[in-house]
Amino acid sequence: MTDLGTVDSCTRGTATSINSKGQIVGGLGFCTDDSTDLAFYTAFYVEKGKPMVDLNALVDTPSDLHMDEAMFINGRGEILAGALTPTGETRAVLLVPLPGH
Repeated sequence: MTDLGTVDSCTRGTATSINSKGQIVGGLGFCTDDSTDLAFYTAFYVEKGKPMVDLNALVDTPSDLHMDEAMFINGRGEILAGALTPTGETRAVLLVPLPGH
């Protein structure tokens, strides 16, 4: 078992998927003091030898969706995640890595 750490002020986390390249995704919790805040939960990405990052920070074009959990990562690095709209509605998103990033 390996402690992956957390991001910023988040105090809890769960990895949900790892691919053959050792890239790991999952969800973090207790990231704010307000459980009704959309950012209370957030999705993460980490790979061996690098720090964990909030998946929302990796989106090239900023979005009003807040990814709160990443459920799966495949061998191409494509990530299936859950997201919330500003009004709290749920969405499923597919994140595809950009070449050279």
